[in-house]
Amino acid sequence: MKNTRFLRYILVGIMACATGGAWGDDYTWNGGATGVWALAANWTSAGPDFQYPGFNATDTATIGAGATVTLNIGGLTVVDVTLSTTTSQLDLGANSITVTGTFTNNGTVRLTGAGAQAVGGIKVNGGTSTVEYYGGATANPAWGTDYRTVLQLGTTVATVAGTVSNAGSIEINGAGSIDASDNTQGTFIYSTATHTVPALNGYYNLSIPSSTQTLGASVAAANDITVALGATFNLSGFNASVTGTFTNNGTVRLTGAGAQAVGGIKVNGGTSTVEYYGGATANPAWGTDYRGSRNRTSARDYPNNPRRYLNIKWYP
Repeated sequence: MKNTRFLRYILVGIMACATGGAWGDDYTWNGGATGVWALAANWTSAGPDFQYPGFNATDTATIGAGATVTLNIGGLTVVDVTLSTTTSQLDLGANSITVTGTFTNNGTVRLTGAGAQAVGGIKVNGGTSTVEYYGGATANPAWGTDYRTVLQLGTTVATVAGTVSNAGSIEINGAGSIDASDNTQGTFIYSTATHTVPALNGYYNLSIPSSTQTLGASVAAANDITVALGATFNLSGFNASVTGTFTNNGTVRLTGAGAQAVGGIKVNGGTSTVEYYGGATANPAWGTDYRGSRNRTSARDYPNNPRRYLNIKWYP
């Protein structure tokens, strides 16, 4: 009886090996700088499979430094995926992948977010990692809504069912957009050529690093707003409520019309410009302390005496 049971155990083990490593393998990328996922030659296996991760649902995959991998097959299931360093990149395209354990991103994950694309598993974003959507007109946030990384939207329009947790930064670096923001943490960046900045749910930090960005509604920043050297932030006639510091190292444009208000501590860089273009009458919504140039393009009538405000540059 005991011998029969022992032989049965041996037979089960032999059958498991014959079916290709039913317990899964740990795969490490060896396919050079670029390559596709579903090619056995691009992976080194720690077990007997010698296939590619996802051949068995209990496989793991590790992508090391300097590698850009394209997922060229959909519907895979693996236990863990790890992008080891900031130079590791995985392009999911429009493919779905189920990760039953942890998807660790210390590099860059790119995806379209198109249709019903799904990325399962617990996502762990390293401090210098990037998640980039490039799907076009409409995308679902398949990577989730909790970011401790850089989220880049490119041309993607992302619709969020719920809230966004942004402990890193969300960057609008193309014609894309997202319909939610986090006003408790993180930085929201508008770096595309031109963009209308919406109010969303408010911002924590709002950054204008380049080009000309224009407010489309009054905004609130629970911490800071920063305009970089060479960038222009056109407030139009809208209000900007800033709890912390509004730092202008570039150009801030505003009408100063009516009761327009710009809150927060204003810090003007040495080469900064504040330009009023509101028409016949304007209030100095930016305040009266300038260390750059204060320009007024069309109106000549400040409240009270215009000479009261020093260093005003008048343009007819």
